[in-house]
Amino acid sequence: MNRFEEMQETHDEYFPIYESIVHKNTSSGENGNMLKEFVIDRIGSKKGIRGYVLRKMHELVGGDWREVLPIISAVEMHLASMYCFNVAADNKAGYDTEIKRKLAFETKGITFGLALDLISQGNLSSEKAGRVKELFIDTDKTFYEGETLDLLSNTFPVLEPENKEIKERYGLEPDQARETLDWFSKSSLEEKLLYRTYGINAALFENLGNIVGVLNKLGKNQFGALASFGKNYGLAMQIINDVQDYSLDLTDETTREKSNSDVFSDLKERKITWPIMYHGDLTSVPFGNLGYAKHDAFRETLCKNGALKRCVLEAMAYSKKAMNNLSNFPEGDSKKKLKDAAFSISGLSKYVRLLEERYDVRLVSSKNDVNQRVEELMLITNEPKGELDLTQQLQ
Repeated sequence: MNRFEEMQETHDEYFPIYESIVHKNTSSGENGNMLKEFVIDRIGSKKGIRGYVLRKMHELVGGDWREVLPIISAVEMHLASMYCFNVAADNKAGYDTEIKRKLAFETKGITFGLALDLISQGNLSSEKAGRVKELFIDTDKTFYEGETLDLLSNTFPVLEPENKEIKERYGLEPDQARETLDWFSKSSLEEKLLYRTYGINAALFENLGNIVGVLNKLGKNQFGALASFGKNYGLAMQIINDVQDYSLDLTDETTREKSNSDVFSDLKERKITWPIMYHGDLTSVPFGNLGYAKHDAFRETLCKNGALKRCVLEAMAYSKKAMNNLSNFPEGDSKKKLKDAAFSISGLSKYVRLLEERYDVRLVSSKNDVNQRVEELMLITNEPKGELDLTQQLQ
């Protein structure tokens, strides 16, 4: 069975558990409608990479993935919870009013509660279930911080710490706002982007490795290796996700979280993402709803000035780091498919290939360039990391 067939198999096994708990907790009204629209029809209806990665990590250390189906379901439910938050935070179409945003935030809370309930259905000891729930809560907190950085990176310069919009929109008290502003003033744009990228995606994958460590009582080295694989995989995925924003209209296919109409959404929302950082000149970026033609012309500029190529190199380097994290695990099907998944999200991304074909450019870097960038990344000592260290409890 190939990787995509296994992803579908994983979905077919966890989805009945996922769907059942939603239906049991769905009432009439707008929250119920949103649970169906986003949690079932959008996130739940298609196979997902997060649950699959947890499955393969679990198999890599000798576990039976079907024994942890409720945990896999919980991971996908948590993604649905994050999506509900993102819908409101990014003012997505149909949820760009105060009432609709409030509804989306409420549904986010309901869905996260369902994820925690699924963990309790997993036939785990109370100790293991408690540790896994800790990791979900840690992921959720870090995701919120990442989303806040994602939003505030563009609005903070024009907001004062006492401005009521800070508290109303982001939940930050004036003292917290001052602290964050101070961090912003001392941090480089790359540091801000790295922590934002970690928060909104990589922390979840990092904690998938931690969850497998808890479930299987792994030693510290394997525990750390799986968590590092997840973090590097997640960083690579999010960087490519930023690139994907420029190619969604070049394919008829859609993802669970984005559709063709979302093309250039980061520009429209005035977000500083990886392509913008490597472009360098913020004054020339067509931020806002300036129309398709201007955004399309800017996309060509990014393809031809090296900005997108530099993004892909960064993603490929994190993919390579993820593959290296698995070096001490035994060879076999699970290891091969995890490494294939890590490589394919960057070096084989269809969204990158579509841009290459449209503009007749080469965006994928050479093996030597990737290895050199990996060596440079290994020297960075201030990479973001999770706050929880459960390995000490397992010795």
